[in-house]
Amino acid sequence: MIPREYHRFTAAGRDFLYLVPSAAVFELDETANEVLGAVERGEEVADTDTESLRELISIRAIRGGHVEDPPYQGKQLPPANFPLTTMVLNVTNQCNLACTYCYEYGEDKIVDTGNGKKPKFMNVETARESVEFLLRESGINRVAHLTFFGGETLLNLPVLKFAIEYARGRAAELGKEIDFSLTTNATLLRPDVIEFLAENRVGVTISIDGPKEVQDQFRVFHNGQGSYETVAPKIRELLQRHRSRPIGARVTLTSQNLDIRKIFRHLREEIGFWEVGFAPVTTAPNRQYAISDDGFDSMLQQFRDLAGEFLEYALENRHHGFSNVKDTLEEIHKGVSKAYPCGAGLGLMGVSTDGDVALCHRFAGSDDHKLGTVRGGIDRLVQIGFLEKHHIDEKTDCSKCWARPLCSGGCYHEAHTRYGDTGRANLHYCEWIRGWTDTCLKIYAELAVRNPGYLNSSMTRRWNLKHLRSINRKACRIEKQIPDDVVALQQGGPPQQAPQAHFPLGCTLIFSPGWEADRNGGTAGLCTPVERDLFDCHAGCYWPAQVPDQLNHAPNWTSKCASAQKDWRKIDLVFP
Repeated sequence: MIPREYHRFTAAGRDFLYLVPSAAVFELDETANEVLGAVERGEEVADTDTESLRELISIRAIRGGHVEDPPYQGKQLPPANFPLTTMVLNVTNQCNLACTYCYEYGEDKIVDTGNGKKPKFMNVETARESVEFLLRESGINRVAHLTFFGGETLLNLPVLKFAIEYARGRAAELGKEIDFSLTTNATLLRPDVIEFLAENRVGVTISIDGPKEVQDQFRVFHNGQGSYETVAPKIRELLQRHRSRPIGARVTLTSQNLDIRKIFRHLREEIGFWEVGFAPVTTAPNRQYAISDDGFDSMLQQFRDLAGEFLEYALENRHHGFSNVKDTLEEIHKGVSKAYPCGAGLGLMGVSTDGDVALCHRFAGSDDHKLGTVRGGIDRLVQIGFLEKHHIDEKTDCSKCWARPLCSGGCYHEAHTRYGDTGRANLHYCEWIRGWTDTCLKIYAELAVRNPGYLNSSMTRRWNLKHLRSINRKACRIEKQIPDDVVALQQGGPPQQAPQAHFPLGCTLIFSPGWEADRNGGTAGLCTPVERDLFDCHAGCYWPAQVPDQLNHAPNWTSKCASAQKDWRKIDLVFP
């Protein structure tokens, strides 16, 4: 008997296992904990503990008995017709700010947006072709997501307005819907713009770094003037008028800007954002504003402090607003296990101002990361080559890391900036990722024990196991597939169901990392929270269909109720 891959942790005075690579979370009773400890120490297991041993073998925490590993079947690649869920439309590559650390215009930029060959602004015809591309490539999905980006997005307001009107009309003709969102620096939020965004239910994420002394350090106009006094009143006006969808803030952390608790208090409590998310700056390690190892340690500790606050709020069923922990808890709850860190080049793509299609918004305009055009479609050979190269199986540095189900090596753009290769694992983040994932696992387990209703109490019940308790959805699905025969997981599949659109299940019911399409062809698990948190996809998620949230995925949750406080019974249910 030898232990397999897992991560042990303790929460609420109880012992838990996070299984790798299945991403299932189980609670151990005292007997199971002692049995597992004995196996770890190489000791014999007492005959009285054989039932616990069988259960640990059946969930693949232990290798032994008569259970053999299924043969390795190679990398699981998504099908060629995998639907496009979200398109990020870079309507301009120009900006009215000159943020020192900006990955698009700063020292680490990939594309020359000042003197390059790409047009500075997208025109109406390219916007129209982009919408047609999205609708065409979205396949059987009834809902597609269109995110506007820049540069500063609102510099090209006419094309943005055209695209929304055209997309809504064309989607209706095809029996589909399109959800709209954008990211802005808030400098151009005039009253008429705010009215337009509110009337059209456009999700908004504001890029802002904190109070005046923090914001004005890096987020400045081209003349060097700080931007806080310009954007603060505009943001407050937006929050007052645009109530159809929660508004989130996205903060870039630098070596000079690491007082996370102070920033959170200002943006959440003083300004009034619904959610605040933080991301360390993406830059080469020798830049002045790059975060050092000590800086990451400080960042992790402050994240943990805010996560502790989040837990106290969640135990009382109150909203806290720290999006980094919320997003990670959602992924743990689903039990996703990734072959790819995010959906770039698959369920999400970025479109440059001339209509070239890239991996994501961060690579828009880069010929080296081009996947096709909105006119000619996706070059499938290039896309397959990308998916082959970037599969988790190709990242040997990640092969023994217990956090790989949620990380899968890290952001492509971060790897390109740090190492010059999108296929490299983000090794400089490894300890941070493991520390943060451990923190979120403990919070998840605390909630499962102390307030299971917050997670959905039906996810923490027993079916076939006596000494283990399924905590997250993946664990429950594993347990429901275990009959008395401990080899069931290798020999049997899920119960037969009525015929539906054929999308392989990826790792939803098996143990190899996959791309997580569900039975209905959905892509609920594709986006990795630690990557959203680190690389600017939280809050106004750049591929919102991957993780249901009130900001993007469930925009109509209060549509039947003029005032939720007065008539809360009419609020639609939203499940993660």
